[in-house]
Amino acid sequence: MTEQIRKHRGSFGIAVAITIGLMFLLAALSLISNAAPAAADTVPTPIYVSGSDDRLYVTFFEADTTVASEASSGFQLAAYEYMNVQWVVDHAGTPPNTTTVKVQWSNDNTNWSDGPDISASSSTDGDSMVQVGNLGRYTRLYKTSSNTGSMTWTVKAVAK
Repeated sequence: MTEQIRKHRGSFGIAVAITIGLMFLLAALSLISNAAPAAADTVPTPIYVSGSDDRLYVTFFEADTTVASEASSGFQLAAYEYMNVQWVVDHAGTPPNTTTVKVQWSNDNTNWSDGPDISASSSTDGDSMVQVGNLGRYTRLYKTSSNTGSMTWTVKAVAK
């Protein structure tokens, strides 16, 4: 009988230790889960931050004064995940030449798929910088102009 009590006490001690351990684990998990939930109408902005020194400086348009719609050269940026694109425009014509500049991607440098607008319906002087992901093998910008008013576009990027 004494052996049975000893075996029972050993099993009981193990069961108590496991129960206490589980209680501590549940308490720790409940602390983690008390964080405030994100609002349902917010969308996280995906921004990739890299410590890599690999970057490529790209000039899509340099003081370009062409008033007609046109595409920049296509650059092979498949090795880069995203690019920081900065644009500067000077609308000198009257009426202003309303212009949209968008990203385009291609795998063959012939057939192009539209990406996001870098600048939409620009009719005033301005500048801005945006971050855009790279898709495909080639990346270029396409500038759509509405009339023949004079303007000057400079668009440069850092591909990372």
